Amino acid sequence: MPHDTRGPESEDRLVRAHALVLEVLDALLVAEGDALDAAIDSALGRIGAFADVDRAYVFLARPDGRYDNTHEWVAPGVTPMIAELQAIDGALLDVWEAQIQRGEDVQADVSRLPESAPIRDHLERQGILSVAMVPMIEG
Repeated sequence: MPHDTRGPESEDRLVRAHALVLEVLDALLVAEGDALDAAIDSALGRIGAFADVDRAYVFLARPDGRYDNTHEWVAPGVTPMIAELQAIDGALLDVWEAQIQRGEDVQADVSRLPESAPIRDHLERQGILSVAMVPMIEG
């Protein structure tokens, strides 16, 4: 029988993560109108703090192939970038374009991206060391 290497701490974190996801989804599902933006901001903050990250964003893909940062959460002491992250050229994401188009999650260590990838410089200028993207595709 395989030995379970997860200890009580990781099991507790998993339980807390599941509870957080359910709470966030519940808040997003019932939010309407202007309350939806506040619910998204709250969700980003709760998830970002739980994951102990510096930033959490929501981007909207525009029909012209550009992306707009519609919501942003940053940890205390981290400079917000939402004003600078508007009309971002979709070509920056070319290293992940196929995955995003298929609706697949993207997880990447920025230092492992090709030196020639434009997104690497863009992320490094923000002090971002790794990224996780979850495409939300309207059906």
